[in-house]
Parts: sequence; structure tokens; C-alpha cells
Amino acid sequence: MLAEAIRYPLRGRAGRDGLAVVSGVVIAALLAVRVARSLWPDRLVVVPLALLVIPVVLFAGHLGSVLRRSVAGDADPPPFDWSMETPRLGVRVLLVAGGYLLVPAAVLLAVAVAIQGTVGAGPLAGIGATLALLVVVAFAYAMPVGVAATLRGGLRDGLQLGSLGGLRSAPYFVAWTGGTVLVVSSWLLLRAAAPSTLLALVAVVAFAYAHLAAAHLVGEGLARATSRSR
Repeated sequence: MLAEAIRYPLRGRAGRDGLAVVSGVVIAALLAVRVARSLWPDRLVVVPLALLVIPVVLFAGHLGSVLRRSVAGDADPPPFDWSMETPRLGVRVLLVAGGYLLVPAAVLLAVAVAIQGTVGAGPLAGIGATLALLVVVAFAYAMPVGVAATLRGGLRDGLQLGSLGGLRSAPYFVAWTGGTVLVVSSWLLLRAAAPSTLLALVAVVAFAYAHLAAAHLVGEGLARATSRSR
């Protein structure tokens, strides 16, 4: 699965065009963030932050399209859809992903507050950090399945545990692990690259490439898990 996912973003004209568009979308998002940083704390910062929503939604929408097609068993990348379907998918993906991130964020905040308010919190800090990490991993593990359920049905399906089939399957575990490695590595590379350099451009393309490959990998893992459960 992993070898196929690595080749996926370059498969066919649609895959290469989609990679180019998604890379451009990432560049637009980074430019909006850079402008917002330069304007902070001026009130004009709301302008680039508002514009940032557009590339983020388009990015999430195309990943959702890749995930939906891969779960359906289609091995070919979808063309980038310039209709309103992509932003609609993006909003649904972001809403469900945000819902899954709320609990880990609340747990991390609670642990941080508890540790800060405790004197000599050495052992407590270690236990709290471990519990928080487990919660983050658990919800991150379930999130792609929830997004896939949302794309297949509706928002309620993505947030109901009963609709999240495939979580305990080996194909999904392998796919999620490989996808996580790809995504985290691309974030680290993007973070390490200095702005306005050739490495930054390479990092942007690698970022887009890794997310497309990871979306397909997770979708294929879910497809295999579903076929095994039938």
C-alpha cells in the first residue's frame, strides 16, 4: 500500500494537475499567514486571516475528494474540482476534524492548567503528559474514519462512534501509521525551510505531495478493512 501511495499524486494528468493546484493553494495559505504576522497586532490582520480561509477550505476539500474516491476503491486521483463541491467538501472535512480535535485540545489545556497549579508536579506532569498524548493519538486515529463516514453520509455519521467501522483492522492501522509519518515529516520539513528560498518551494510541494499520498493511503486502508468485514 505504501509504495502505491507514494506514486499516487503523480499518477495520470489529473494527479499531476491536482498536485500543482494543491501546491499553489499551500503557497497562498503561507503568504496569508506571513502577511498576518507582519500586520499583528494591527486590526488589519483580520484581512489576511479571512483570506486564509479560502486556501484552507480548498486544500481540505481536495483531500476529502481523494479520501472519498480511495475509500470507494478508485486507484486514480480525482481532478481538482473548481466547482462549489470542493469548498463544500472542505467545510465538512474541517468541521468533523475540528470536532475530533476539540477533546484532545481540552485535555491538553486541562493538563497544562493542573500542572501549573501544582507545586512540585514532577510525577504528575509525567502522568498527565502521557495521558494527554494517549488521548491525542486516539482521536487522531479515529479522525480519518470519521471524515470518511461524513463524506459517505453526513456530519452526524462522522461524529457517531457506531458508524466508525474499520478502526480495529490491520490494513487501517498500517495505512494510518504510514500516513501519519508522511504528514508529520512534511510539516517538519516545511517548518525547517527558510521562507523565500528554493528549499521552501521544495517543502511546499513535498507538503502537498505527502498529504495527497496520505489521504489515498488511509482511504485504501479503509477500503481493504471494509472489504474484509463483509
